[in-house]
Amino acid sequence: MGTDTLLIEIGTEELPPTAAKTLSDSLVLYIADELKKAAFSYSEIKPYVTPRRLALTIHQVSASQPEQDIERKGPALKAAYDEHGQATKAALGFAKSCGVQMQDLQTLETDKGAWLYFKSRIAGKSLEEVLPDIIEQGLAKLPIPRPMRWGDNEVEFVRPIHWIVVMYGSRVIPCKIKNINAANVTFGHRFHSPNAISLSNADEYQSVLSKAKVVADFQERKNIILSAIKNIARQYNAVLDFPDSLLEEVCNLVEWPCAIVGEFSPDFLSIPHEALVVTMQEAQRYFPMFSKHDHTLLPYFITIANIESSNPGTIKHGNERVIKPRFEDAGFFWSRDKQHTLASRAEKLKDILFEKQLGSIFDKAQRVQSLAKYLCQQLNSPEEHAVRTAYLCKADLLTEMVNEFPKLQGIMGRYYALHDNEANEVATAIEEHYQPLQSGGKLPSSIAGKIVA
Repeated sequence: MGTDTLLIEIGTEELPPTAAKTLSDSLVLYIADELKKAAFSYSEIKPYVTPRRLALTIHQVSASQPEQDIERKGPALKAAYDEHGQATKAALGFAKSCGVQMQDLQTLETDKGAWLYFKSRIAGKSLEEVLPDIIEQGLAKLPIPRPMRWGDNEVEFVRPIHWIVVMYGSRVIPCKIKNINAANVTFGHRFHSPNAISLSNADEYQSVLSKAKVVADFQERKNIILSAIKNIARQYNAVLDFPDSLLEEVCNLVEWPCAIVGEFSPDFLSIPHEALVVTMQEAQRYFPMFSKHDHTLLPYFITIANIESSNPGTIKHGNERVIKPRFEDAGFFWSRDKQHTLASRAEKLKDILFEKQLGSIFDKAQRVQSLAKYLCQQLNSPEEHAVRTAYLCKADLLTEMVNEFPKLQGIMGRYYALHDNEANEVATAIEEHYQPLQSGGKLPSSIAGKIVA
C-alpha cells in the first residue's frame, strides 16, 4: 500500500482576521481525526492559513484503508434449520445480511453450542472514496458564527469560495466541494501574482506560493513581521509594546508582509498616550513605538502593508492621512471631557442601569462605598481615599473618550481625576480598581486601589 502527500486548499475571499487561525486549527484537527478514524495512516500535518486560503498538507498518507476481517455470529445451529433440514427465516436473513448464500456460511463450535458464522476479508476503501465527505463535513463543522451565501445557490461558508485544490501526490482527487470542482489550480498574491497557477505535485505547494509572493505558513509570516518591526524599533532607538492578539490579527491581514514606518505630529502627544495607542492598534492595526529611555510614546508607528510597493512613500503618506483625523477626534474628546469633573458626572450614573434587580451604576457605586468603608475599618486603614475612589471610580463611563474607547475605562478616570485636582492616591486607585484584568494580571499597588478592587 503506497503513500503520498495529500494537499487540501480552500481559496476564498478575505477571511475575518480575528477568526482565520481558529478556522484553520479546527479544520486541521477535524480532518486529522477523521482520517485516523477511517484507518488511514499518515505522518506530519502542516497547516497553512492566509487571508485568502485555508489549506493543509498531510504527508505519507496511505492510498487506501487496510484490508479488514469481517466476523459475524448468526443464529444457533439448532435454530438455523427446521426438522426437514431446510434453512429457517432466521438463517436466510442472516445470510442475506452478510451478502452471501447459505452454503457460504460456516459453523462456529463453542462450549455453549454451535452457531452459524460468517468470516470474510474485504479490501479497504480508497482515499478517493472517503476524502470528499470528510472535507465537506469538516467545512460544515467549522466554528462560523455567521456563514455567508453567494451566487444563486444555497451554499454557505464564512466567505465566498473561489477555488478548491485536492491533490494526492501529482494526482487530483476528483470531487465536488461546496458546488466547486476540485482541481490542481491555485492562486498567488492578489496583486503581485494574480494569474492561476497549476500545481504539478502536492509537495511543491509552499514553494510555489512563495514564488507567487504568498507566505502561506502562519508562523513564518508572524516571524517575518516580528523581525521587521523589531529591526525598525532598533533603528529608532525605540521599544515595542503590543498584545500578541494584534500581531496575530495583522498576520491574518497580509500574505506578503512589508513593514513601513509612518509618523504623526508631536502635538498629538499632549493627548493621553493610551488613547493614541488604542486608536493605532484597534482602529488601524499599527504598532506604536515607545522611547527606550522612559517608555513615553514616540510620534512614529509601523504599519504592515500587503504589497511590496515600488513607491512605499505613497503607502506611508496614506496611513499618515488616515490616522490624523482619528487623533483629532481623540483630542476633541479629551478637551470636551475636561470641561466637566468626575464628581459632576457621578450623580448622572443614576440614569444608567447596572442590573434590573440591583439598580443603577450609581447604586452599585454606593454599595462599593459602603463596602470600602467597612473594609477600611476592619483593616484599620484611613477611609478618605478609598471612599472617594469608590464614589468616582465609575464616573468616567459617561465621558466621550470612554464611550469611544471602552477599554480606557479606569485609565481615563485617572487622567480626569488628576485634572480635577483629586488626590494622587484617588486617581491611581480609580485605574487600579479594575485590576487584575485577567488571570495572573497586574494587581493594585495602592491601599485604596486594593480595597475598592
